Amino acid sequence: MRYNSGQVSMEYMLTVGLVLLMVLPAIFLFYRSASDSTEEIDLAQINKIGNEIVTTAEDVYYLGIPSRIFIEERLPSNVESISVIQDPVSQTYMLAIAIRTRLGISNLTYPSSVNMFGLFRGEDISEGIKNIRVEAKSGIGGQLFTSISFERPLSRVFATSTAYDGDFGSILEANDLCQQHADSVSLSGTWNAWLSNDSHDARDLINDAFYVRVDGLPIATNRDDLIDGTIENPIDLDENLGPVATSIWTGTKFDGTVGSTHCNDWQGGGSGRVGSSSDIDNKWTEDGARGCGSSRPIYCFEQ
Repeated sequence: MRYNSGQVSMEYMLTVGLVLLMVLPAIFLFYRSASDSTEEIDLAQINKIGNEIVTTAEDVYYLGIPSRIFIEERLPSNVESISVIQDPVSQTYMLAIAIRTRLGISNLTYPSSVNMFGLFRGEDISEGIKNIRVEAKSGIGGQLFTSISFERPLSRVFATSTAYDGDFGSILEANDLCQQHADSVSLSGTWNAWLSNDSHDARDLINDAFYVRVDGLPIATNRDDLIDGTIENPIDLDENLGPVATSIWTGTKFDGTVGSTHCNDWQGGGSGRVGSSSDIDNKWTEDGARGCGSSRPIYCFEQ
């Protein structure tokens, strides 16, 4: 029997179609199963991370200041965000991790028995190995909490509740003033003044950290961000959470280096560069100069 080419082509196409009808569902089920398995593996890893962070936070909290533990975790690629949820009134604290799934965003929560605090940047939640710092700290009035941060410390910042003239004697003595203000309200840690002179730039006298106000609002994600000309929120709170709306002694330009005037190395006389506690542009640290006989607060950074 002879077949023409059109008949052969039609039979070939029908055969291929039947094969595809049988094979495609199997391929779909295979990839669906593989996707489900990957999501299950990622979910197990995220649950491990969430539980370990909370357990470590509780351990550090009960050990008290100055306990500090570093843990290493591998974040999968589907983490959307990480946050700490706080409700001091109901004493509810939890770590929240949002993940991307086939069905959309899924929110996972890990309750804690202790007060936790953490702010996280976009690069913190990128895929890969992360070093997580968990540290016991004290807040206003000595209230204990656990600070959680990725790869760098959390540094609190305030403006002093007391104003001083430009005769500190030295930057070291200004550091002592910052420490006294922090100690007076039981803020833990070591504190340095944001001041420059002919021998030192303020940017070199503070740790590279994630800077926040004493009420937890972010100021800058790291030192480079602090001195790029803008900050996220004004440094207009003192150590008591009281408002500060005035100029601040700095002796420092917006890039963190010494300004043209600094009250003769903070020994009095002449004028000194000031910043504005109300501003978030470069004026936060560089807003003209004032006579050194006038009294102004100073910025204090946790180390």
